[in-house]
Amino acid sequence: MGAGSSHLMFQMFPLIAPPASRVVVLDPMYGQYVHILEARLGLMVQRLELHMEQAFRIPLDRLASLARGASLLVLVNPNDPTGQVIPRDELLPLIGELGPDTLVVVDETYVDFLAEPCSLETYLNQLDNLIVLKSLSKFYILSGLRAGYAAGPPSLMRSIRQAGAPWPVSLIAHVAATEALLDEDYYKRRARKTDGLRADLAARLDLLPGLAVYPGSANFVLVEVVTPDLNASELCRRTAAAVGAWPRFARPGPLGRYLPGVYVPWAKPAEAPPASKGLRNLAPPDS
Repeated sequence: MGAGSSHLMFQMFPLIAPPASRVVVLDPMYGQYVHILEARLGLMVQRLELHMEQAFRIPLDRLASLARGASLLVLVNPNDPTGQVIPRDELLPLIGELGPDTLVVVDETYVDFLAEPCSLETYLNQLDNLIVLKSLSKFYILSGLRAGYAAGPPSLMRSIRQAGAPWPVSLIAHVAATEALLDEDYYKRRARKTDGLRADLAARLDLLPGLAVYPGSANFVLVEVVTPDLNASELCRRTAAAVGAWPRFARPGPLGRYLPGVYVPWAKPAEAPPASKGLRNLAPPDS
């Protein structure tokens, strides 16, 4: 257990990815991974580019080909920010095919939002080259407390634990995380409600001129600003106070390329209708 998934990344990757490592990631994907692996550790990071015109679908054949012989493959499943999911019955054979020399780290921060079981945690005892990483900040709403965990081969987990500072998680965060993980019924109900809210928000946004909504899952919607008269950064700046939208990909960032889109998460049911209303008021008129 660590003080959030970012804490675990910084603690874990220097141990599992030595200097000569070749690392494979998706692009776009949560930018903290490339920041640590490339900018902080100086590793060779190869990106499998996901294409807008293909709705950011993850091509498993190309992924397997690129990851073959790599030291490390890092995935976020469901992917952030695209919301695309690699089904468990497709991901498990891929990990097995890569073999023991390629370690696979799967970030499952958003996996509990899915209606169908997709987590690989129950398969950890069958795969020696798999680490599952999870932040408790999104689905379990514990972001301010900083709690997350990693699970994998026992010997590797011991090494990672020994490399970190003692007592990385406060007592309050530890108790809150434990109680959250035990309350399955509440969070299952919340997942169903969130799925309905996401679908409703996506449908509302899809009706607005100048915006294109990409299919996905979890608790967010990826939106592309397709009109030349407006960009994501300006749209987010003008709606952030009322809506809670961030220009995550409106400028070059950790992902290393432009993605003119808007990432719109919400924590409370009441936030979804205002989000679509606020964007409707600012969207350009249909030509």
